[in-house]
Amino acid sequence: MLALPAFLASAASALSLQDEILFECNCQPDDPLVDSYITSWSSSYGALPTGPTSHIEAAWDRPGIVAIKDELQSVLTVPSQKATCLAATAPHSGN
Repeated sequence: MLALPAFLASAASALSLQDEILFECNCQPDDPLVDSYITSWSSSYGALPTGPTSHIEAAWDRPGIVAIKDELQSVLTVPSQKATCLAATAPHSGN
């Protein structure tokens, strides 16, 4: 699922240039593929990144990563598994 955020961030960053190029020919078609992917992403994660952050892949990645992390933590039942998962996902992890 991480390829979708990369595609959407790229599409968002190219949109203004695309609109500028196509403005001269009065042909600004909507891209059904982008529209489909945006619908898919928003139905899974909610509000779309907006403004300058919409051009950053991490802004599109974050909700999916948080959802996977939450799902993983919800199925862990053994306290040592929970502790290991929390330690591995802590901000300082890997230092």
